[in-house]
This record gives sequence, C-alpha cells and structure tokens, in this order.
Amino acid sequence: MKKNLFWALAVPAVLAGCSQEEGVNAPATGNENHEERVEVVLGSQSPSVTTRAALDADNWAGTQVGIFAVPKDAELATDASRYFINNLQGTIEADAINLGAEAVYYPVLSDVAYHFYGYHPYVADGLVEDVNGYSVNYTLDGTQDVLFGKAFVTEEQIEEVGCDGYTAKFIRLMEEQSLSYVPEIAFKHQLTRLRFYVVDKNADPDAGVQTVQSLRLDDVVTSIQMQLTGDTLTAGTITAGEGELGQMTLKDADGTNVADVDVTKVETQLGESIMFWANGTNVVNAAVEVYDAGSDYSYTVEMPIRESDGETFLPGCMYDVHMVFYGPGQIELKATLTQWAETELPNDGIFEIN
Repeated sequence: MKKNLFWALAVPAVLAGCSQEEGVNAPATGNENHEERVEVVLGSQSPSVTTRAALDADNWAGTQVGIFAVPKDAELATDASRYFINNLQGTIEADAINLGAEAVYYPVLSDVAYHFYGYHPYVADGLVEDVNGYSVNYTLDGTQDVLFGKAFVTEEQIEEVGCDGYTAKFIRLMEEQSLSYVPEIAFKHQLTRLRFYVVDKNADPDAGVQTVQSLRLDDVVTSIQMQLTGDTLTAGTITAGEGELGQMTLKDADGTNVADVDVTKVETQLGESIMFWANGTNVVNAAVEVYDAGSDYSYTVEMPIRESDGETFLPGCMYDVHMVFYGPGQIELKATLTQWAETELPNDGIFEIN
C-alpha cells in the first residue's frame, strides 16, 4: 500500500494497518502425552533490518529476542509459575529461533497446551510481574525498534491434527500426518517510523547553502510498558509509562544527533529514522532548525504531521518525509507512506524455533 501526501509546513499523512490474529483460549483437553521427549522447534516470522535502529531482512539475523511459552487457558496464562519457557533468550538464525546450546522439550506428561510469545529488545532482568504475568518497560529515544509476536494453534489446525494445541502429543500427531504446524512467532513492529529526506530547489544561483542543524519530534511519549504474557488479548498491548511527554531527536545510524547537514540539489536521506509510539493520535509535531549561509541567520520550521483521512497512526507503518527547500523559510514537504512491517520482514516475519 502506498499513498502520497502533500504538505506545505503542515501536511496530513496516511498509514497502513497491520493486523494481528488472535488465538483461542479454551482449556486444553485430551492431550495425554507419552513419556518420550519432544523437542520444541520454533519458527519465526520476523521483521527485516535495514539500519542500526530499524530491523529488516538485511540485519535481522543475530537479533536477540525473549521467548515465553504460556498456558493457552486464559486463567492459567496469568500464572507465571505455569510457564514452561519463561523469558528464555533466543537468537534469530535464518528462518528459525535458536533457543541455546541445550534443547528445550515439551512437558511430556502434561495435557496443558501452550501459546508462544516473543519480543525485542530482550531484557534479561528487571521485567515487571503483574496480574497478566510479565511486562517490560522501555525508555524510547527514537532509535529503538520494539517488536512483539505470537504463535498459537488455530481452530482449523486443532481440528485437522486432532489435538487442542501445542503439546508433545500435538507435535507427534502433526508429524505422523506429515503436517507442518510448528509454532511460528510472527513478529511485528510496534512503533511508527519516520524517515526524512532533503533537497534544495532554490532557483536563485547566488543563494546561500541551507544547513539542517537538527530535527526533532516534540511532545511524544518517551516511556512505555509492553505486556509480554497473559491471554492473546492482553499480550503485546502497550501503555504509556511514567513521566512527562518529551522530545526525540533525529540521529545518524551511529547514534549521534544529526547536525550541520548541507541541503544539496540531490535529494539525500537526513539521518536514520525516528520510531515513536503513536498512542492512537493522528498528529505528531516536528521542528527543524536550519542555518542559511547566505543571510547568516538561523530559523526554526515547525511541522505538525497529520493523518490525512483523520484516522490514527498505526504501528508497523513508515513515512518517507521529503523536505524541499526553496529559500530561507520556504520549505515544502511531501510525505509518502510505505508499508513497513508487512513487506520488509524476511519470511513475512515468521520463524521456527530450534
């Protein structure tokens, strides 16, 4: 999906939605397991990584993720003592998730079926225990790519395999029928991403060079809490953390703030990107500080970015914001929406767990 938006200092923008499927929460029944051990193998649908900040196909391999195996029953899902995988660190390798040197096995004598959840950035210690199990706190500065994914057995798979959900018995029956329904965690970007481009189109041959001194987003949430476990409705939800609204400054790929960038006749990307939690809003305020060498003075252009159809910004979507400089204080912007999470993830973001 792609839409073009035009902006003269204040431009609407349109985002594409990224759907998330929900699983069933019925208690597991009839899943008696034999005593033979069955190894957990996880596939993964993952985002791709193009830069230091945003994950896409080029740099997704080697990414550290946290993995949970949570009872599918809604009441059991909130009891962390019932998890058989509890925040285990995994590593993305090709189309699978490596859970470490030692194999992980399903509980062979249990009839409890499980959902699998995965998240990034991985946090080894300091998760928050709550009524839904665990959540994680993140402080955002615009460079973090926050991911969350779920894997669950669908009603159709339960009917075809003849077993309620992910258990040792389900995997055995699946393999006996030459089916391939191993848990595949579909990771999705949870933030909205902005990339910025600049070009000089001043027709005056004697005009001085314009230089971008900084670019920032104002009044954005800089602290979030993401639910990691619980039932399929609560897991993956995000709420604002403690603290006031803050700013996010555009940075280069090495993490330094963008500064002293000459605007040339050839369009170039300004910095890396800013990723922010949209929080159901349809506007975000940006400000660009510019120095004009010809007049030897600095000025600031404030740019409210709006969703063009009055809809809210959605996670997993990206804007390419094109800024055209015609002269001191004369800037036009064209924002092009590109779908990010759905199209730039290897294997559609789905990986098996090894």
